[in-house]
Amino acid sequence: NNDSHGAKVVAGVLSDVYKPCYNVDVLKDVKSAGSDTASAARGVSAQLGVDQEDCEMHVVNLCVQYGLGVKENYETIRFKQVDGTVNTHREIRTPGGSFPGGMATIKTIKEIANYFDASGKQKKDLQETKEGYGCPELGISNPGTTRVSSTVTMFQSAMANFFALSKHFMSTSDADFKKKWKDCWSSEHLWKVCILTILTCLLLSYV
Repeated sequence: NNDSHGAKVVAGVLSDVYKPCYNVDVLKDVKSAGSDTASAARGVSAQLGVDQEDCEMHVVNLCVQYGLGVKENYETIRFKQVDGTVNTHREIRTPGGSFPGGMATIKTIKEIANYFDASGKQKKDLQETKEGYGCPELGISNPGTTRVSSTVTMFQSAMANFFALSKHFMSTSDADFKKKWKDCWSSEHLWKVCILTILTCLLLSYV
């Protein structure tokens, strides 16, 4: 419930747990705390009297979101008209500008994943193709959109299935799949997005 997630309650729980478990007096020994940017999370730092640091995983998540174009960094510009009224508009401040190709890549690969999730027969047909060519049984991950790390897993699984899906394309008579997969494998841009996103996450994991 909301009370149990209140800043004061959470700060109290941290104080109660850290002392017996880690012999750390949170109020005396801790100088900073990492969390996401939600106001409730920041409130915990204020209750403890420590500096607020952005959660490392939250920062990585934002980096990948900006890189993929899932999220843009906007600035609101205000300007005064001749008659004294103030108008506003938003400008993208993300380095490199907007990148619609990232969302297009996610949409295209999700359509492939949704195709196989929609029917047991379609999954079985692909599995038979994999068995015939000795491919791994790994399926295409089909995550939600809450965490961008799930999108990276989808990219990885799509690349791992590239050979099997290409062979399935040649053997199936399903026009719907043929169109969806042709949109995927014929797009050099799409696979570059997948590779660069995966490499970015690998590099960030070593920072």
